[in-house]
Amino acid sequence: FPSHDNPSKIDWFSLSMVTNDEAVKFLIQNPSKINWYIFSSNSNDIAVDYILTNRNNIELCSLCKNQNPRIIDYLKTANYSYLYWCQLSNNPAIFKLDYEKIKKKFEPLAEEI
Repeated sequence: FPSHDNPSKIDWFSLSMVTNDEAVKFLIQNPSKINWYIFSSNSNDIAVDYILTNRNNIELCSLCKNQNPRIIDYLKTANYSYLYWCQLSNNPAIFKLDYEKIKKKFEPLAEEI
């Protein structure tokens, strides 16, 4: 990571959205540089750990875009009146498929074939 030597050259806004483990660790070592609006949507597990331990910095609008299952579980416990439903409705991670129900529904078709 060549920018370690010259942090003034880093685009911290862009780095806040990178999901690479090493990039997230480097960002966390420089917490004052985190762009929380962007970082709140970062689905990397290390980022999610940091997000959930720094809840006072969370940007809820961006958090509603985060596709990490642990964030989805966290949002389930949030006050629904504060959620950004437009962002959340666009998040594919909020939908879970019930594979058993789907299998059962297609059993008659499978028997016909």
